[in-house]
Amino acid sequence: MTSPIGLIFANVSTGYKAGGFNDGCLTTSGGVGCILTPETLFYQPENLTAYEAGVKLRLSNAIRLNGAVFHYDYSGLQLNQVVTTPVPGNRTSNAAKAKVDGIELEANITPYAGGAFSVGVNYLDARFADFIPDVTFPNSTNPLSFAGKQLDHAPKWTANLGYTHTIALANDAEIELGVRSLLSSSYAITNLGTLSQFKQPGFSKTDLNITYNAPEKRYYVQLFLKNLENELTVSQAQGGRLANVQFEQPRTYGVRAGFKF
Repeated sequence: MTSPIGLIFANVSTGYKAGGFNDGCLTTSGGVGCILTPETLFYQPENLTAYEAGVKLRLSNAIRLNGAVFHYDYSGLQLNQVVTTPVPGNRTSNAAKAKVDGIELEANITPYAGGAFSVGVNYLDARFADFIPDVTFPNSTNPLSFAGKQLDHAPKWTANLGYTHTIALANDAEIELGVRSLLSSSYAITNLGTLSQFKQPGFSKTDLNITYNAPEKRYYVQLFLKNLENELTVSQAQGGRLANVQFEQPRTYGVRAGFKF
């Protein structure tokens, strides 16, 4: 439904990620080194049903507001882990169920020619709904449940702030000055090998750029700086015999260029 100042929308959608198989072969195949059960070798499709509703409002030519609420239902959520047994390597398996509830709010403001502000706030409650990673630990009568634990890389709160200033040049070229900051609360990283979760503390990261756009934007040249704060954030962590930690990029800077054919 539309109006002169905005749009109200709602939708329901479904999707899936195909299943597959891990490295190795079935014990029943009789081959050398074939020691996997069907439950270990194969993993099933991941299915998603998504519900979303929201509004897009144009309060004036200078102010636009967007908001949305959503709920995701996952079944067969695919998880990846590093394992040492029965075959060393990466293994994909299925969690039983997961649910995600969220709210997104965004504002875009252009108070004067050449200046544009943007601000967004997101709330996310992403958790395992029904998942027992090992039916034998600590015992088969009352195994450890991950129900209610936070999904990976799903901070409760994030916010982004941005500003772009455009300077028009005499030859119809322009220079853009941009700054954007991301603020994030802590998030979890699951290690199924040790049936535990690591926590990445909250952080902020700021990106800067200066871009020259040629007339008709035939080409551009950009100087950029990412992660001004030089925040060290974890992207992946594993414990146990194959313990390792992977990090996101530290502070980086450089030059980009592109052109239209």
